[in-house]
Amino acid sequence: MARLRIGRIAGIEVVLHGSFPPFLIFLGLLYGLGGGWREAALTLLSLLLVFSLVLLHELGHSLVAQRFGVAIRSITLMPLGGMALMDRLPRRPRQEILIAIAGPAVNLALAAPALLGLGLAEGPLLSERLLGAGLLARFLHANLALALFNLLPAFPLDGGRVLRALLALRLPYLRATEWAVRAGRILAALLILLPLLGLQYLLLGLIGVFLFVAGGRELRGVRLDEFLSHRPVGECLDPASWLLANRETRLVDLQAALAAREGIAWAVVDLEGGRFGLLSRRALLSAFLVMPAPLPLGQLVEEGLLPLPAALPVGEALHRLRAGGREAWPVQAGGRILGVLRRETLESQLAALGAGQRRPTVSA
Repeated sequence: MARLRIGRIAGIEVVLHGSFPPFLIFLGLLYGLGGGWREAALTLLSLLLVFSLVLLHELGHSLVAQRFGVAIRSITLMPLGGMALMDRLPRRPRQEILIAIAGPAVNLALAAPALLGLGLAEGPLLSERLLGAGLLARFLHANLALALFNLLPAFPLDGGRVLRALLALRLPYLRATEWAVRAGRILAALLILLPLLGLQYLLLGLIGVFLFVAGGRELRGVRLDEFLSHRPVGECLDPASWLLANRETRLVDLQAALAAREGIAWAVVDLEGGRFGLLSRRALLSAFLVMPAPLPLGQLVEEGLLPLPAALPVGEALHRLRAGGREAWPVQAGGRILGVLRRETLESQLAALGAGQRRPTVSA
């Protein structure tokens, strides 16, 4: 959906989600027809106040994240809250905790003077300035609600991120995320069921749906990041069989080997000097038809490759495959060829993990 850019703060683009203006218009008409235009105006004023506080909440997250070197793409305001779009989230628990609590800390800092102001507005002063006191009370309640709700230990709320960071002190990051998402989905399910008690809880039900979906999306993002950044290519080799040959092996000899072993999909050709060539079964079958039988395999290989180390992260290997326009690459460990890494295999696994969900977010 389209987004409406409304400005930049501290170098961070602030945008309205495309559903936000229709949402305000709908509420204005709803309250205007039901309770009069004065009620509609007060409702819209309250909403603008709340979303101003949501923006400040997200700025709290963003400014602390920037201190840790995290790039902030934008802050988006939506009918159900706000979202700071970050390139990544630090995996150090202390940094994630500080980023997570920065948003609620902003709201609590804003609530403190409002609470003090209401405490001073007693007796006749309160009745004489009823409207002002009412707005101040709304300001206080909105800040407290934003802070306390976001501190619930339910991922991807801020409290859930704190929970994930604490779990990550003892568990692998992915496992900690999975447990935090489970906790978040329990709360989300309870919120989704609330509208069954009355339509006045409809907004909370929608927030529950948002939390359920957002938690799952971020979990897929963490799984994808684990796959790209932390999984070694030695665990992702093509399961099809392969055989090792040297550059002097004749085509006719390889033909006999392929006939004896039907499952062979690759020939890895040792070109000496630490370089290897790859010949697929399809390329070999074509060569059997048109090339002379005594032809050495070294003459069929277009280019020798330095094998990928088995410990290389999948993300780096995939970048090399794509940059070189290659279908496959040999992998070795300890000077021994382990197998063949296929680009198609990696990309199918990426698709299964949800390759579009890479950028983590912090939601209000």
